[in-house]
This record gives sequence, structure tokens and C-alpha cells, in this order.
Amino acid sequence: NLKYYYEICRRMNFPCYGSLEQFELSVDKKKIKELCRKYNIPVTQEFIDDDDYDFPVIVKPSDGSGSRGFSICNNTQELLAACENAKKYSLSGKVLIEKFMNYERSVIIHYTCINGEIIYSCMSDKFSHKVSHDGSPIMALQYFPSSVEKKYLDELNHKFISMLKDSGFKNGPVWIEAFYDEINGFTFNEMGYRFGGSLTYYPVEFFTGINQLDLLIEYALTGKNEFHATIKPQNNKTYCILPMHVRPGVIKKINGFDALMNRPEIIACMPRYFEGDVIENWGYTKQVFSYIHFTAENRTEAEKFIDWIIKTLSVKSESGQELLYNIYRN
Repeated sequence: NLKYYYEICRRMNFPCYGSLEQFELSVDKKKIKELCRKYNIPVTQEFIDDDDYDFPVIVKPSDGSGSRGFSICNNTQELLAACENAKKYSLSGKVLIEKFMNYERSVIIHYTCINGEIIYSCMSDKFSHKVSHDGSPIMALQYFPSSVEKKYLDELNHKFISMLKDSGFKNGPVWIEAFYDEINGFTFNEMGYRFGGSLTYYPVEFFTGINQLDLLIEYALTGKNEFHATIKPQNNKTYCILPMHVRPGVIKKINGFDALMNRPEIIACMPRYFEGDVIENWGYTKQVFSYIHFTAENRTEAEKFIDWIIKTLSVKSESGQELLYNIYRN
């Protein structure tokens, strides 16, 4: 939608926080990988049509989002079918074929651009699982701060800041996903020049005091940001984003939401679906009922609170079946 947002702003002469080139760069996974290589930022290995594929590989739209059109392929037959499927979710009709990486563990790094200043904002450990057997891996849990934050800040932070500055990024939120393991270190996967789908402006404000949503609203109304960042000391609490998912069916009754919102640990919790809504077997991030943001003293206490959430929150179907489930625990 970023290209459409830009075009609406252009036609209406409204302020737009980014340029068309920057939006195209951020949504085109092939372009951003090429740029990363110029700054010696490691990226996932990519295969082209005449390459000998080293299976398993992943196939995804070059300019897709929300894990739509994503497949893991173990042979040529699966690869051909996956390419046709990925094209359905790509405006350009282009697909990427990459080396399969371990999707169980990745990190998400957040930056805030304010009047040309690129501010490192926070970083999480992201754990992913599949919603269904034939679905794509999607976010099951995020923990802030990342356990490898210092390593990232020492090795790659200055490179990404230079890359964003040289590319003319001046205002707006930026997030980056990278895979991580002890042997290979960080491997860049993708980037977004927008909010993350799981309401990521909440942890950014929690750790820095910067409200990215306020900044975008201010820029949309005035064409500039008067805000000058005063970074507060890092909050030493653990911050968690927990997605709760729903199975296919018709939502008849939602229970436990008030009890959840009355807990002091809760930062934010906005349901995406309500009583009477029809849920289908989409198999990607559209399956999320709500992203629950909360804090705890440490990850051990956070795990206990996750157990309480699972026991308390309930979404029933017309037949009384429990539709709500959690892929982190399952």
C-alpha cells in the first residue's frame, strides 16, 4: 500500500514521509538485498533460474508482505508450483528463490528517522511457527530486548545507519528482520519503511520515549517534525508481543478480555475480530485475533503470564468450540 499512499499524497499535494524510490526499495526484496551488499551487510543466498538449486529453498513474492505466497520447497516440482503461487501475491509478478534459513529464530531491529537523524530504537528476538501444515512460518512471539542486541550494535548498526542516510531516509519508522545463529551471525532478510504489523510503535516508545505514531501524524498534517529526540535510559524490563490466533469458524462469544485489560502488565491489546465475524483458514498473519503487548520483570515471569493469558482469554464458536489458540505454546 505504500506506493498507493505515495500516489495519493502526490495527487492531493499532501506531505508524504518518504519518496517513491524509498518505498520501492523497502518493498522490493531483491533491490534492498543488492543495496545491503554494497554496505557489506550479509544477506540470504539467492538462486536465479539457471542455478542448481540447493534444496530446501524458499519461494516468496519479491514485493509481498504478511507471509502471503511463501513456500518451502524440497524438489523441483514443489518449486514450480510455489513460483506460480507466489506470483499471485506480487504486484510485479516477480518471485525470489532463496536458501532456506532457520525460521525458528530471527531478530527485528527498529529505527526512527527524524529530520534526517537515524535513531536506533530497539531490537527483539522473534520466534516463528506455522499456523497450519501448508502455511508459512509467522511470528509466534517477540521478546525485547534481544539477547544479541549488543552484538548487533557492535557489528552492523553503523552500517545500516549509513545505508539509510545515504539513501535519503529522513522521516518515518524503519524495521529490519535478520536471521541469527551462533555460527553465521546475522543474515539480512527484509526491511519495512512503515510500522510493523504487530503494532511495533508501542515497544519503540517503551524503550526510547519516541512515539512513532505521533511523528507520522505530525508529518502528515504539517510536512515536518518539530520533535527532537531525547532518548530516555533503556528500560530494564522484558517486553513481549504475543499473537493469539483463531481457527476457522463464526465467532459467537469472546470471554476474558476485560480481565486481560485490567492486568497492570498490559501495554496494549486490540482485537482484530469481534463477535459475529467469520474466520477462514487463511494460514498467514490474517489468522491473528490480537497482538497482546505486555511487560514482565524477566522472560521467566513473562512465560508465566503467557500461561495466564491462554487460560483466561477465550473465543467460542456457535457450536461452543474454542477457536482461540497460541502457536508459541502449540
